[in-house]
Amino acid sequence: MKKIAKIATALLISNLCFPFSAAENHFAIAKETDGITAYSLLPVKDSVEGFYAMLDDMDIDRALLNDQKNCYRLRTIPENSNDTSIEDLWMYLYKDSNTGAAHLAVDDKVIRLIGNDGGLGVTSLALGDLNKDGTYEIYFTYSWNAGTYCSQAGYFDTKTSNVYYFGDYMCHDSELIFTSENDTLAICKAELTEYEDKVHFGLEADKSIAEIVCNNGEIEIETLSDDFVKLEEKLEPTEKPLPNWLPKSADEAKTFMIENGTTAVGMVDATTVVKDDMICSMIYINAADSTRIDKICLSEKSDVKAPISYKKYSDQYYGDYIVACFEMPSASYLEIYDKRYYPEILGTYISDENGEIREACKGDANKDGEISISDLVVLQRWLLEKDNVIGCWQLADVCDDDQINAFDIVKLRDILFEKNNFISAK
Repeated sequence: MKKIAKIATALLISNLCFPFSAAENHFAIAKETDGITAYSLLPVKDSVEGFYAMLDDMDIDRALLNDQKNCYRLRTIPENSNDTSIEDLWMYLYKDSNTGAAHLAVDDKVIRLIGNDGGLGVTSLALGDLNKDGTYEIYFTYSWNAGTYCSQAGYFDTKTSNVYYFGDYMCHDSELIFTSENDTLAICKAELTEYEDKVHFGLEADKSIAEIVCNNGEIEIETLSDDFVKLEEKLEPTEKPLPNWLPKSADEAKTFMIENGTTAVGMVDATTVVKDDMICSMIYINAADSTRIDKICLSEKSDVKAPISYKKYSDQYYGDYIVACFEMPSASYLEIYDKRYYPEILGTYISDENGEIREACKGDANKDGEISISDLVVLQRWLLEKDNVIGCWQLADVCDDDQINAFDIVKLRDILFEKNNFISAK
């Protein structure tokens, strides 16, 4: 253990300016370590900027980590304070407090574990070499919503750089965390004792319901309780493939913007395209303003919480293209804006019960595609409690103050008055 800590310290000092440089054969030292260690997770802001710089330099799709203010490094706290922590072994875990997306930075790689699937995402980690191949496996428990709220476990194999999920087993309606004792890695049910967001929460271990074991070189789950259910079919988090028409380079982004037309927003050119049940929003940033990259954001009112893809393509001469791709569930609302020019909106969209997406506008309370006297009637009846249903509360909130009241009626009347005068003038 002491030798590992000394090597990690030397690496940290030598790479202080950019702490994600590759450390060659770093995992070879794992064979000098015995035992299994379980970790709780403490969110800190240390090294987040360096992590984002790494993502951009490596041209990695940031997707669920698109807003840096929501990202935290999860400092690993070992059960035994004398044990080494995962960051001592040059592995850092980053997680988004809003989406729950968790990414592991390992040497010169970034590994996506889970995110944006409901639940808390990753809830605990463990480190051990259960298959005795001379390199560590990083085990993690996580919760997500796969039609029903469930918790499972998985691991990242540092030898193969692959993530494996124990998709044959799940625990219903409860969180999971690891405990380790006498070279045994136990999975325990856990009670949620406090919750602020998907990185700031507390879990308290209850009974052990399973163990992770190695049989004949295969890492497996061994159940200890009926609380851990054996499934007939695998249930694993999967990533939706990105559409082929999504730009993959600065040249493609430029062509995409030209073909689909641009709209001036603030001081940038922007375009938004709806295609194949997805929304692609793009902005062009001139070189003078290309240092900030968290540009395309979603309003708090949006039912969608994060893009499925978020990339920056650099034009070496002029500036950058920022491209975000969103997937909308049925009967949902999405509002996109450029962070620098809020409240100027890049686009407002709704999807119906069949999942068909269309552009929308404030005041269209009945969701029929236009602003008319009918919307005013809907608002008035709802406020007088004659109806208990409104087409889309976000569109009915004409004043954009997160509440629907008489002020929205007044503003909607003004909009209709201006619209009628414009039509009459024509």
